[in-house]
Amino acid sequence: FDKNGHLIVVDSGSQTIKTVDANGSVSLLAGIDGRYGNTNGDAATALFNAPIGIAAALDGKIFVADTYNDRIRLIENGKVSTVAGSDKGFADGAGGQAKFDTPTGLAFWQDRLLVADTGNHRVRVVEPDGRVWTLAGMGDADVRDGSPLSAAFYQPTAVAVSDNRIIYVADGNTIRKIGG
Repeated sequence: FDKNGHLIVVDSGSQTIKTVDANGSVSLLAGIDGRYGNTNGDAATALFNAPIGIAAALDGKIFVADTYNDRIRLIENGKVSTVAGSDKGFADGAGGQAKFDTPTGLAFWQDRLLVADTGNHRVRVVEPDGRVWTLAGMGDADVRDGSPLSAAFYQPTAVAVSDNRIIYVADGNTIRKIGG
Protein backbone atom coordinates (compact mmCIF):
# COMPACT_ATOMS: atom_id res chain seq x y z
CA PHE A 1 0.00 0.00 0.00
CA ASP A 2 1.23 3.50 -0.74
CA LYS A 3 1.19 6.42 1.69
CA ASN A 4 -2.37 7.28 0.56
CA GLY A 5 -3.68 3.79 1.30
CA HIS A 6 -3.91 2.69 -2.34
CA LEU A 7 -3.02 -0.87 -3.17
CA ILE A 8 -0.05 -0.97 -5.55
CA VAL A 9 -0.16 -3.85 -8.01
CA VAL A 10 2.49 -5.13 -10.39
CA ASP A 11 0.72 -6.36 -13.51
CA SER A 12 3.52 -8.42 -15.05
CA GLY A 13 1.45 -9.53 -18.03
CA SER A 14 0.64 -5.98 -19.10
CA GLN A 15 4.12 -4.65 -18.16
CA THR A 16 2.59 -2.00 -15.88
CA ILE A 17 2.26 -0.82 -12.30
CA LYS A 18 -1.27 0.02 -11.18
CA THR A 19 -3.05 1.42 -8.14
CA VAL A 20 -6.38 0.33 -6.70
CA ASP A 21 -8.20 2.84 -4.50
CA ALA A 22 -10.61 2.10 -1.65
CA ASN A 23 -13.56 2.08 -4.09
CA GLY A 24 -11.88 -0.51 -6.29
CA SER A 25 -11.01 1.89 -9.11
CA VAL A 26 -7.87 0.85 -10.96
CA SER A 27 -5.45 3.46 -12.33
CA LEU A 28 -2.24 3.15 -14.27
CA LEU A 29 0.72 4.37 -12.21
CA ALA A 30 3.59 3.58 -14.57
CA GLY A 31 4.27 1.81 -17.84
CA ILE A 32 2.40 1.40 -21.10
CA ASP A 33 -0.17 -1.39 -21.22
CA GLY A 34 1.12 -4.25 -23.36
CA ARG A 35 4.51 -2.71 -24.22
CA TYR A 36 7.72 -3.97 -22.73
CA GLY A 37 11.14 -2.37 -22.77
CA ASN A 38 13.56 -0.52 -20.54
CA THR A 39 12.83 3.19 -20.53
CA ASN A 40 13.13 5.65 -17.63
CA GLY A 41 11.48 9.06 -17.48
CA ASP A 42 7.84 10.05 -17.16
CA ALA A 43 5.81 7.29 -15.53
CA ALA A 44 3.29 7.38 -18.39
CA THR A 45 5.97 6.54 -20.98
CA ALA A 46 8.33 4.39 -18.90
CA LEU A 47 8.72 0.78 -19.98
CA PHE A 48 9.22 -2.38 -17.89
CA ASN A 49 9.90 -5.99 -18.78
CA ALA A 50 7.82 -8.41 -16.67
CA PRO A 51 8.08 -6.57 -13.35
CA ILE A 52 7.27 -8.85 -10.41
CA GLY A 53 8.20 -7.40 -7.01
CA ILE A 54 7.08 -4.15 -5.44
CA ALA A 55 7.69 -2.30 -2.18
CA ALA A 56 6.14 1.02 -1.19
CA ALA A 57 8.01 3.27 1.24
CA LEU A 58 6.29 5.52 3.76
CA ASP A 59 7.76 8.59 2.03
CA GLY A 60 5.89 7.77 -1.21
CA LYS A 61 8.71 6.09 -3.11
CA ILE A 62 7.73 2.88 -4.88
CA PHE A 63 10.40 0.35 -5.76
CA VAL A 64 9.88 -2.22 -8.51
CA ALA A 65 11.81 -5.40 -9.30
CA ASP A 66 11.94 -5.04 -13.08
CA THR A 67 12.57 -8.74 -13.43
CA TYR A 68 13.63 -9.33 -17.02
CA ASN A 69 15.48 -6.03 -17.23
CA ASP A 70 17.50 -7.19 -14.18
CA ARG A 71 17.06 -3.83 -12.47
CA ILE A 72 15.55 -2.24 -9.40
CA ARG A 73 13.49 0.76 -10.47
CA LEU A 74 12.00 3.66 -8.53
CA ILE A 75 8.70 5.44 -9.13
CA GLU A 76 8.67 8.85 -7.47
CA ASN A 77 6.84 12.08 -8.28
CA GLY A 78 5.59 10.77 -11.62
CA LYS A 79 9.03 9.68 -12.80
CA VAL A 80 10.68 6.28 -13.18
CA SER A 81 14.42 5.81 -12.68
CA THR A 82 16.84 2.94 -12.22
CA VAL A 83 18.25 2.65 -8.70
CA ALA A 84 20.46 -0.38 -9.23
CA GLY A 85 21.24 -2.99 -11.83
CA SER A 86 22.37 -3.11 -15.42
CA ASP A 87 23.13 -6.14 -17.54
CA LYS A 88 22.14 -9.62 -16.38
CA GLY A 89 24.81 -11.14 -14.15
CA PHE A 90 26.15 -10.93 -10.65
CA ALA A 91 28.06 -8.03 -9.15
CA ASP A 92 27.81 -6.02 -5.97
CA GLY A 93 28.44 -2.31 -6.36
CA ALA A 94 26.79 1.06 -6.70
CA GLY A 95 23.93 1.78 -9.07
CA GLY A 96 24.61 0.51 -12.58
CA GLN A 97 27.74 -1.36 -11.45
CA ALA A 98 25.49 -3.83 -9.62
CA LYS A 99 24.12 -6.77 -11.55
CA PHE A 100 21.08 -8.95 -10.87
CA ASP A 101 19.75 -12.10 -12.52
CA THR A 102 15.96 -12.17 -12.46
CA PRO A 103 15.19 -10.15 -9.31
CA THR A 104 11.69 -10.95 -8.06
CA GLY A 105 10.63 -10.21 -4.48
CA LEU A 106 11.25 -6.96 -2.61
CA ALA A 107 10.78 -5.97 1.03
CA PHE A 108 11.98 -3.23 3.32
CA TRP A 109 14.47 -4.11 6.04
CA GLN A 110 14.58 -0.90 8.06
CA ASP A 111 15.69 1.74 5.52
CA ARG A 112 17.22 -0.84 3.18
CA LEU A 113 15.57 -2.74 0.36
CA LEU A 114 15.90 -6.53 0.25
CA VAL A 115 15.91 -8.26 -3.13
CA ALA A 116 15.23 -11.93 -3.84
CA ASP A 117 17.79 -12.31 -6.63
CA THR A 118 16.34 -15.51 -8.04
CA GLY A 119 18.79 -16.32 -10.82
CA ASN A 120 21.82 -15.59 -8.64
CA HIS A 121 20.44 -17.75 -5.78
CA ARG A 122 21.02 -14.94 -3.30
CA VAL A 123 19.33 -12.35 -1.10
CA ARG A 124 20.74 -8.91 -1.83
CA VAL A 125 20.48 -5.51 -0.16
CA VAL A 126 20.06 -2.13 -1.83
CA GLU A 127 21.16 0.71 0.44
CA PRO A 128 19.36 4.08 0.29
CA ASP A 129 22.26 5.47 -1.78
CA GLY A 130 21.94 2.66 -4.38
CA ARG A 131 24.87 0.52 -3.24
CA VAL A 132 24.14 -3.20 -3.55
CA TRP A 133 25.66 -5.96 -1.43
CA THR A 134 24.98 -9.62 -0.82
CA LEU A 135 23.31 -10.50 2.47
CA ALA A 136 22.97 -14.26 2.01
CA GLY A 137 23.76 -17.04 -0.41
CA MET A 138 26.88 -18.30 -2.14
CA GLY A 139 25.34 -18.42 -5.60
CA ASP A 140 24.98 -22.18 -5.96
CA ALA A 141 21.49 -23.58 -6.54
CA ASP A 142 20.99 -25.67 -3.41
CA VAL A 143 19.17 -25.63 -0.10
CA ARG A 144 21.83 -25.45 2.59
CA ASP A 145 21.59 -23.79 5.99
CA GLY A 146 24.49 -21.98 7.61
CA SER A 147 25.77 -18.49 8.18
CA PRO A 148 24.28 -16.05 5.66
CA LEU A 149 27.21 -16.06 3.25
CA SER A 150 27.80 -19.83 3.48
CA ALA A 151 24.14 -20.76 3.05
CA ALA A 152 22.75 -21.77 -0.32
CA PHE A 153 19.41 -20.87 -1.88
CA TYR A 154 17.72 -22.84 -4.62
CA GLN A 155 15.39 -20.22 -6.08
CA PRO A 156 14.56 -17.30 -3.76
CA THR A 157 11.46 -15.56 -5.08
CA ALA A 158 9.95 -13.60 -2.20
CA VAL A 159 11.21 -11.87 0.94
CA ALA A 160 9.38 -10.56 4.00
CA VAL A 161 10.53 -9.00 7.26
CA SER A 162 8.83 -9.59 10.61
CA ASP A 163 8.28 -6.95 13.27
CA ASN A 164 11.38 -8.21 15.09
CA ARG A 165 13.46 -7.87 11.88
CA ILE A 166 13.74 -11.56 11.04
CA ILE A 167 13.92 -12.03 7.27
CA TYR A 168 11.85 -14.81 5.69
CA VAL A 169 12.61 -16.07 2.19
CA ALA A 170 10.38 -18.17 -0.06
CA ASP A 171 12.95 -20.47 -1.63
CA GLY A 172 11.54 -23.09 -4.00
CA ASN A 173 9.47 -25.40 -1.78
CA THR A 174 10.97 -24.06 1.45
CA ILE A 175 10.55 -21.07 3.71
CA ARG A 176 13.94 -19.98 5.00
CA LYS A 177 14.81 -17.49 7.73
CA ILE A 178 17.72 -15.13 8.22
CA GLY A 179 18.30 -13.90 11.77
CA GLY A 180 16.60 -14.66 15.04
